[in-house]
Amino acid sequence: MTGGKRLEEYPYDRAFSEYGYSEKVREDACTLYRIENASGTGVLRCYDVFPGAQIIYNDLHMGTCFQKIHAAQGFLQINHCREGSFELELQNGMVSFLTEGDVAVNAPGIQQIANSRLPTGRYMGVAILLELATAGRALDILLPNSGINLPRLSEKLCSGRELFLLRARPEIEHIFSELYHVDDRIRDTYTFLKTAELLLFLTLAENARRDPLPRFSRQVVEATKGVCAYLLKEPCSKTTICALAGRFHIADTSLRECFKSIYGQPIGAFIRVQRMKRAAAMLRSEDELSIGQIAQMTGYENQSKFAAAFKTVLGESPLTYRHRHVSRNDKLEQKIDVSE
Repeated sequence: MTGGKRLEEYPYDRAFSEYGYSEKVREDACTLYRIENASGTGVLRCYDVFPGAQIIYNDLHMGTCFQKIHAAQGFLQINHCREGSFELELQNGMVSFLTEGDVAVNAPGIQQIANSRLPTGRYMGVAILLELATAGRALDILLPNSGINLPRLSEKLCSGRELFLLRARPEIEHIFSELYHVDDRIRDTYTFLKTAELLLFLTLAENARRDPLPRFSRQVVEATKGVCAYLLKEPCSKTTICALAGRFHIADTSLRECFKSIYGQPIGAFIRVQRMKRAAAMLRSEDELSIGQIAQMTGYENQSKFAAAFKTVLGESPLTYRHRHVSRNDKLEQKIDVSE
């Protein structure tokens, strides 16, 4: 561990002091937290923004990072999901999801969750953690006329048991997108400005209609995950969404809504992408099959509709894709012949 401060002096450690990390290291510019368990690994990079405020970059490749702890009170956390989804099991047994582009605001010491999972095995996002008392005093000095009042903001957004949720929208994307590509030379100033911009945005949004947090029963969630596993295994199965819902014993509407919440895209779009991935594999390796045959094998009776779907997903026509990869394979074979 390097740096002048002990790790536990930082807001993140005070907020989540009970959490057990496999490693915590203070580097020159950030504190690095590593998580490792039977479901995978994750890394959190935590940078100071101003006294009482830190920004955390989450990069998780695991099924769950949950540990049953009691977070400290007096903190406000703003979470932005960039990739993947985060599954929250609430105290009443219902399940909700934070998906790509969404922002959730919570008070960790007040709004406890029963469990959490990463249903896609992947989560990337940014969290901004504010220690209300310390960060509030710092903002009064740094931005005396901003109108940002952290205790009032926390009370407005997180006074109850519900998380404050903002679904993906252009204003949110504008604030967060550039935070993922900050030049280290301007990181301190830039993250301060972006954090202030976000707090101003939330101050204006505190009285706005909050988005409902979609909730699903555990049975619906598990059935939806079963549908996804089936589609990954049998992407070209000639079935309908209604038939899939019946097969896994859930309502059609529940399947559609839950699938979108978990995987960030409609189930129909997911099926199309998986079929086009299988079609692309056949175009590369099954030279004896015509494009029309591949279209039928991937569930398309109409070759023109297949070609349109393929171009939407892969960005080029099936014929162009095949020619490009056949040409590449021929060149590879020629190189092998020459080397031999």
